[in-house]
Formats: sequence, C-alpha cells, structure tokens
Amino acid sequence: MKRIIVLLLISLLIACVPTPEQEIVVNKADNVLEETIAGQPQTEYIVSNSAAPETAQSTTLRKALDAPNTLNDTISGKVYGGTLSVKLDATVQIPEVSAVPVFLVERYRPDAAEKRRLAEWLSGETVFYDTDPIGRDRYLNAANECREMLASLDDHYRNHPDYAQSKAYWTEILENAMRDYNNGADGVRHPWEGSWSDSDLILYTGTGASVWLTTDDPDSAIIGYDAVHASIERAPSEMNEEQAMALARAFLDAIGAKNCRIKELRPSDPAPAQGAYTVVIEPCYAGIPVRRWSPYFGSDTAAQQAKVTYTHTAIREALHLEIRRGQVDLFDWTNPVRVVETANENVQLLPFAEILRIFRQQVFMNVYLDEGRNETLTVTDVYLSYRCIAKRDSDRFYLVPVWDFVGYREQDALHGKTVHELTFLTVNAIDGSIVACVS
Repeated sequence: MKRIIVLLLISLLIACVPTPEQEIVVNKADNVLEETIAGQPQTEYIVSNSAAPETAQSTTLRKALDAPNTLNDTISGKVYGGTLSVKLDATVQIPEVSAVPVFLVERYRPDAAEKRRLAEWLSGETVFYDTDPIGRDRYLNAANECREMLASLDDHYRNHPDYAQSKAYWTEILENAMRDYNNGADGVRHPWEGSWSDSDLILYTGTGASVWLTTDDPDSAIIGYDAVHASIERAPSEMNEEQAMALARAFLDAIGAKNCRIKELRPSDPAPAQGAYTVVIEPCYAGIPVRRWSPYFGSDTAAQQAKVTYTHTAIREALHLEIRRGQVDLFDWTNPVRVVETANENVQLLPFAEILRIFRQQVFMNVYLDEGRNETLTVTDVYLSYRCIAKRDSDRFYLVPVWDFVGYREQDALHGKTVHELTFLTVNAIDGSIVACVS
C-alpha cells in the first residue's frame, strides 16, 4: 500500500512540472542505439604520440569528432519560473585511445567456491565468526588510537578551519572507547556455520577484521574488507608512496579488479602513523574511465522528472581502498561487473558539434528553478567517459560512451562553499539521448 501511495505522489509531483517550450530528448532512439552498436566498427584511430602517420582514413579520435580542446561561451534562458545562465569555460577531455568499444557487461556474481576464495584471500584467515568478538583490550587500543589522532591534530592542524570540529569528534570517540573499556567484558566468539552459497555474507575474523560479500543485492552489490580494528594492534610501518602504489596494484590484480586505474595516491590526512594512504581508484575499460558523478537538477522535482524521462544509469561501479600501517586496511568494490563480450570494437560516435547542440538545448530542460530564482552554472570540463545502461529485454548492460558536462554553481563559489564537480548533463555519444545520473 505504501508503495502505491509513493508512486501516486511522484506522479502528481511530476505532473505539476511546467512543460518546457522545446521537446525533451527522450531516449526514443533505442533502435538507433542498438542498430549502431550492431553496425560495422569504425577504422581505428591513431593516438597523438603514435609513430603512425595521419591519413584521410586514419586520424585521432579528437579530429574524427571535430572536437575542440576548449569551449568558451555563455548561454542563458528561462527555466520554468527562473532564469538560468550557463558559462562554458571548459576543457574537452578525450582519452588517447585507438578505439571506442561498446561492451556487454553483467554483474559479477561469484559462486560459492569463489566467495570462499575471496573471503580467505582478503582476510588471510580460514576460520570465521558471525559476530565481531571485540574484547576490552580492543576498546583500549581504540582509545590509544584516538589519542594519537588528537596529538596529530594539535601538532599539525591547529590552524586548520576544521580543527575544532575534528578535535571534538575524536574526543567524543575517545570518551566512548574508554567508557566501553571500563564497563565492557571480553567478547564471545560464535563460529560461523552458514553456507558459502548464501547471497548476503558478512563474516568476522578472530582479529576483528570483517569481510562482506553481498553480490546478489539488486541495488548495490559489494565486495568488501574492513580491518580498521585489527590495524590498531599492528605496529606502525614505514611505507613510501612507491611501495604503497605497488601494494595497491598487486591487491587489485589479485582481487580480480583488472578494469580500473589508480588516479591518485595521497597520504591519509591527518596521518596518526606512517604508512597511511588513501588510494583513489577509477573503473577504466579500454583506456576510457567510468567517472563518478554528482548530479545537479536544481530541485527534487527535476530529479524525479529525469528519472522517468531519460535513459537512466543502470548501475555505477566504484572502488575504494585505504592502506594503513603498511597493509590494506579498508577495501570496497561496489557493483562489480564483468565483461561478457565486446558488442562493437569501435562504435560510430556523433560529431561533437551535434553533442554540443543537444547540450545547449537540453541543459535548460534538465534544471528546474522556482519562480523568480536565478542560477548560474559554470561548465569546467566535458569528459568522454563510459556509463552503464540497461540492455532491453535482458539482465545485462551496455557500457556505452557518453559526454559528461561537469562544473560548479557560481553561487557556491561566491559564498565560499566547497566547489564540487557537479554533472549538469550527460549525453549518449552514440545516439544523442540524455542519460540521467539517477541509478
């Protein structure tokens, strides 16, 4: 009954949105997308650092799309009740690749034997428990870790704007840890007696580390490992950036996350011990990334409209890894996918001028502004990347090339707020349909 009420409310909400003067580009061209993917592959492109000569039949991807290096323009117009200005002060980011394939992918669902291998490899253990056996010593170690954090804050971050907030946060955790230490008793271990074929596994080791394998979840499948409690008991370990990078790469290769790249390796901040790094990882297929995104619609109304009007993103693959005291301390792989086949080795893409024309029209329909409200968006980058969309009449997905128009709100910058990379519009590079950043 609740589900019916929610659906009715959403329908009424969308019905109240004023109709824009121009027609929204709905994903009506499903046949065009499918037919283009099934068509003949294009001639391979040459990369700019290649020794191969450029010919009429062989050119770079950027030249083949007639895409500029930068955009510089301003457009404005009415958006329902308000006025929207869009500044195009952007770099057009195109990967140096010889082809733009379309991949047919499916969710990675390991069988029972693979789940066991993953759990034992991630944890280094063969015996698991169904609860975390935290004893009093673990609370004391957690308290000591908080003291290290507080000392690091005082020594290095006293003048940081977030110093007071961070100090209060770690002080509260310290107080809670000492309370649990004084009042708690040693934990009791309960051996895990489940089945490796279970769809939702959360297992614990004797050292307090945990492994989770929720690969059948239709909304957010996860392969993960958390040794935060266990790492507290390890001695500090020196590790430079080169060693940390080598460890991260070896870990990703062993776990089977081969279609990804490490974008950045940065020391954890603040770092209470040596050998602490955060690894920024990006899924990447054939040299083309699957970008993270933060959609901007102007209001929840526009977000709901985008969800029902456009092609929606089926799933978003993401990886996160942290190294602490010289070992992998935290890892999660959300919505892992595996390539089933290459549907087209080098698919035909629309000229960039057509993509830009679609953006100029559609950006005014993708944002909803209330009466009298004015908004200024600045596009800083236009990325050619991949997005995962559903294949019709199938539980598999297409990994298709898209153009992400990314930037920030002028109002956020003027008021000193953190400027986030917001995705204002995503255009399918094959058929020009709009892909909503709504999973």
